[in-house]
Amino acid sequence: MTDAPSQRPGTPVDTEPERLLYEERRSAQRWPLVLPAVLGTVLIVGGLVLALASQAAVFALASLVGLLLWTFTNGNEYFRYRRTGIRITTKRLTIGAVTLVDSRDPALGSVTRLGKCAFSCDWEGVKALAVVADPNTIATMRTRTGARVDGVPKVVTHKLGHMVPPYAKAVLVISVDHDIAGFPEEHARRNVVNLQSPTWIVPTRQPELLRKALASLPPAASGNVLRPLNYQWLSEILD
Repeated sequence: MTDAPSQRPGTPVDTEPERLLYEERRSAQRWPLVLPAVLGTVLIVGGLVLALASQAAVFALASLVGLLLWTFTNGNEYFRYRRTGIRITTKRLTIGAVTLVDSRDPALGSVTRLGKCAFSCDWEGVKALAVVADPNTIATMRTRTGARVDGVPKVVTHKLGHMVPPYAKAVLVISVDHDIAGFPEEHARRNVVNLQSPTWIVPTRQPELLRKALASLPPAASGNVLRPLNYQWLSEILD
């Protein structure tokens, strides 16, 4: 039986406590997404309350305007992405609802509530990283995050780990070892197929600060580099 890496002769034991290197909470919350979401919610709820209280159907028009605002601006997606964030420590990288997980024990949640779950991978399982800010590339990534199965219009596939909200100005693309990475708990859902993707995508509002953080990765991640934009890699991601 082989020794564990920390027990091999000449290998120092990693006793350094986990340190936070970078954290970006609510990384999807840009004003073009937040403003119509909040305004649409106020119109929908306010219109219904006034219509019920006054028994005047005219107030229901406000709710209709709110629904249209949600529809044409993707404001309803705010509630799916409002907790999305990034956390980088000396031991691991975590994306998703980082405010709801403990950095020392990243509970991952359930795919039945994607807005409240997280994805976590120790540095030994992170293969490559890239910050992408090209609008066309991000738009293409967004169209591939969820798709209907060909010939089966009622079945939708979700690539778990792909979080590309509307109006994202930059995203962090992460290639992970599927056997090491941690995914949320699976639950069967009718007409929904969840695929555990080896590539994760998460928005960032501070691409330059994130690049600086990634440029000084800890020793545990010394084998992983900030990967330059590579069209072959992107084509693999988008397939």
